[in-house]
Amino acid sequence: MSVGALEKLNQTELEGVLAHEISHVVHGDATINLFIASYTYGLNFFYLQGKQQVKFKNAMSLNILLSGLGKMLVGSLGMFAAIILEACVSRKRECLADLGAVRLSGKAVGIHNALIKALIEQNDPDLDPFSENRIVNAGLRSAMFTIREAYLYLFDSHPPLEKRIAKLKLMF
Repeated sequence: MSVGALEKLNQTELEGVLAHEISHVVHGDATINLFIASYTYGLNFFYLQGKQQVKFKNAMSLNILLSGLGKMLVGSLGMFAAIILEACVSRKRECLADLGAVRLSGKAVGIHNALIKALIEQNDPDLDPFSENRIVNAGLRSAMFTIREAYLYLFDSHPPLEKRIAKLKLMF
């Protein structure tokens, strides 16, 4: 829990945020993220193996060159897909953690109001983004979602705060 969160959130909101984080632990989100990251790094290794194969000076045969290029292509496309998958899974796990926070704390108002404060703070142009008093970390700060920026949302690890707040509001 950051000093900024302790200063700006009331007890109910702090309970909601803490319940959200506990929900991540209870549901094994770190294990899931570790599995996906391992898959991504494995594909990166496959890419690097192909790159070394292409660079190898004694391997001037067309078969070795094509094999290396094929590994590089498969590794690159696989890593790209794995990164998108990791972001997608992470966004879903955030929504589940929000619901878990409601179950653990017994009320939606805590996490709901904490997310509203985070949204207000992320949209305040006068705030220094590197200040120690920020409520949200870099993972929670997401760009406002528009059609032109839709491709950026594809790589976000958290759903837009507006969507999370709207889902929680339905639980009141």
